[in-house]
Amino acid sequence: MFWAGISFFESIREEEKIDSQNQKHLENAIEEMNLRRQTFKTNEGLIYSGDAIFFSSMATNRVYAWYETGQFKLSHQNDLILFTLAQHFVNGSPRLYIAKMNINSRVFEFPIGKFSDYFLTLEKEREMRRVGEYISLNAMNVVAEVMAFNKFSREVTSFKRLKAVTLEQQAHYLNDYDNYLDSARNRIFDLVQDTFQNENSYSEDSSSTFNQREESFTIYLKVLEFESVHNVTFEQVRKQYKQLARRYHPDSVTGDEYRFKLIREAYEFLESNYPK
Repeated sequence: MFWAGISFFESIREEEKIDSQNQKHLENAIEEMNLRRQTFKTNEGLIYSGDAIFFSSMATNRVYAWYETGQFKLSHQNDLILFTLAQHFVNGSPRLYIAKMNINSRVFEFPIGKFSDYFLTLEKEREMRRVGEYISLNAMNVVAEVMAFNKFSREVTSFKRLKAVTLEQQAHYLNDYDNYLDSARNRIFDLVQDTFQNENSYSEDSSSTFNQREESFTIYLKVLEFESVHNVTFEQVRKQYKQLARRYHPDSVTGDEYRFKLIREAYEFLESNYPK
């Protein structure tokens, strides 16, 4: 009986050791970057910093953001956009919203939960050329991510919990996050479409229509990341589109479905309207 008891406790210790090793493996399965301590810089020179965590999981091999209350900053060349994220409660559950946006020192404050106002503000500042095309598109993506994160965080209440679950559970949660992101990006994409349609139907006057058409060419060439929109040939447009389509295709490592849809829309417009 004595030896049986020792054998039992040794078995328990071995199981605890295995559980501990498995827990350590799970935590290592998520790579994280705390943007409070270090900045994240993309190949295109966009810099992220502030109260958020960027992370990737072995379950999906994609990069996600865990947002928190505080400030989140994007900078690119001479442009700076600062988001102030605050929290409110809906039916007892916490939700993040963007209380304030500072766009190149121009400050905008927002009511709770009006996500369309964030987009419209960014779009207006971009149209007025008070902020660069590239950073404004990425700022719209941040808006979509915050929208999606609110749904995701209802399922996974803390980052610590996400790191503690199995890889299979992580894959399930992050697949939901991807779906929420797709839904939010589609919503913003629809707003982009509506904005362009409203611009194009603003006036029936021929000179106004011509100017709007010229402006549309400029906008879509900027979407395709041309630094200069002068003397661009359609062959250059085609080549640039193929490069960006490969980079932002949802199945690629650097995939971004929202950006992919925008560049595809830009190319389709230019293909149909470019002077041949």
